Amino acid sequence: MTELNWIALGTIGTFLLAIAAFVTLYVQGRQFRKMRTDENERAFKNSSVQLITDFDRQFRKLDDLRSEASDVIVKNNVLKAELIEDYSALKDIMCEVYDFFDTLGFYVENGYIKPEVVHQYFYHWFEHYYEFFTVYNIKKLSGYNETVWIHLPKLSIVLNEVEIRQLGKERKAPTKQDLLAFFEEEATFGSD
Repeated sequence: MTELNWIALGTIGTFLLAIAAFVTLYVQGRQFRKMRTDENERAFKNSSVQLITDFDRQFRKLDDLRSEASDVIVKNNVLKAELIEDYSALKDIMCEVYDFFDTLGFYVENGYIKPEVVHQYFYHWFEHYYEFFTVYNIKKLSGYNETVWIHLPKLSIVLNEVEIRQLGKERKAPTKQDLLAFFEEEATFGSD
């Protein structure tokens, strides 16, 4: 073999080693990204579980307020009216409940907690409180400015999307009769 052949073989060998190194780095990079993605997903799930546990504790602290509000709604036949004439008896009580759900909406909207986790823990309560909120125009009755409870509609959309994925169809909004049954049940959770 001539010197030129040896140089050509060396160049080809170097080129093949460079390709092998590139392929190795590429494969390792993909594996590393997948591991990092998997680790991020596990961390996100863990933080979602921790957050939802904290939110669940906070929600349980609202049992007495929720019971009081439900008692006012049921005893004053609020659901039989087309609109609420005097919201003052409910204002401070319901404010806490809607603040809670608005905060949940903020966490979901900003990716701090998975919508599926919030759905699992709170959909039952949220759908009823939110239906009451929309049917009776609670935001307007509250007299608060436009920046209050801005995450409630977005949370409703996201949780309904989860519900549709689970049921395969859209769930009907609670009727006034459903709301009455819900608030009658909620009224029993206080510590009388």
